Amino acid sequence: MLATVPALGVAALLAACANDPGATLIPMPEPEPSTISAAEVPATTPDGYPNISAMPVVVGGVPLTGEEQATAEKSLSGDLAARGGARPAAVSTTAAELQAAGASHEARARAAIGGS
Repeated sequence: MLATVPALGVAALLAACANDPGATLIPMPEPEPSTISAAEVPATTPDGYPNISAMPVVVGGVPLTGEEQATAEKSLSGDLAARGGARPAAVSTTAAELQAAGASHEARARAAIGGS
């Protein structure tokens, strides 16, 4: 009986530490990144599913400055306009017109379903 009291005390102490969200965590070593190339990854897994690599990709270079980004955007919009792919005109339909068109579409769909 006397020997079980310290054992129960130690068990209670361990349980209290395990349930303490503020307890200090033991750091685990980080795994080494894989050095496999994209060409070495098979197209499918052994059970036939597509093999999708979700490893993060490192992109070389430095971020553009605000001025460089604005220049690139202007260049891109000029290229789009030259190819006839300029942005379409803004939508001029009002919300009431859209709602009325939706109601008429709904009525026609209900009539088609109902067979009338």
